[in-house]
Amino acid sequence: MNQKGIAPLIIAAIVVVVAVVVVGAGVYVVRQGGGAGGVTSASSLDIKVDATYQGQTQTTRYRVKNINTSNDKYRIDGYSAGQIVYTWIVNATDQTIYYKSGSTGEWENYSDNFQQYFQSYKQFFQGYQMNLSGWAGGDYNFTVGDVQVRIYDIVVNPDLPDSLFQQS
Repeated sequence: MNQKGIAPLIIAAIVVVVAVVVVGAGVYVVRQGGGAGGVTSASSLDIKVDATYQGQTQTTRYRVKNINTSNDKYRIDGYSAGQIVYTWIVNATDQTIYYKSGSTGEWENYSDNFQQYFQSYKQFFQGYQMNLSGWAGGDYNFTVGDVQVRIYDIVVNPDLPDSLFQQS
């Protein structure tokens, strides 16, 4: 496998592991009767997530526009030591997906695998949205198994420009 395919696959594997944890936790919160909250009816959302496992923390920022429509858009930035190390842009309107590694700075087109990536990121985000269904302000923390999750800097219905969801 060439280098282009390795980094996104590693990141996708991390996303899948954390997604299983987060979606599972979301089901737990819903079963516990989480409130209606503004997050579940939001049309856009901007959140940061720290997932800590065995002393290692993965920080991710999600900015999502047009939630629960057929033209939702996602920008996912992964951080290490405060610097962006990768960015995914997922756009359901034109069914495109672009990935940029902080090391190369070049955008790579993954649109041929749109459905695979789109469904993964949409489900992952919906897990966070479910977890926040009872959120009333401040940080939101929970633990699932050995993973500690902190959702913070939560902004409901921010004005997210379309340019945020384009390669720049």
